[in-house]
Amino acid sequence: MADFNLPDCDWQHYHGPTNAVYNSFLSFINTHGFMQFVYEPTRDSSILDLVFSNVHDFILDVFLLPPINTSDHSVMIFKPNIDFSADTFIQLEVLLCIY
Repeated sequence: MADFNLPDCDWQHYHGPTNAVYNSFLSFINTHGFMQFVYEPTRDSSILDLVFSNVHDFILDVFLLPPINTSDHSVMIFKPNIDFSADTFIQLEVLLCIY
């Protein structure tokens, strides 16, 4: 999850302009089987803030809320599909970058 600042990516077709930045990024995403789960604009009319997983049912829901304070990006809330049963221990690490 992060602000990738790639406004010209087409996330329905995993395609973008032909240049080094877009080519490298989309090649990595496609090669490793990542799926992107944000389909609404997160800043103005662009989808810049993205959530990826290489497990198709790992992300259940993504919600966008209005920006906080002076931010110009929507707040993203997403729900991972994780079983927190008593005999399962999972450590999650989340890196949140706010610019």
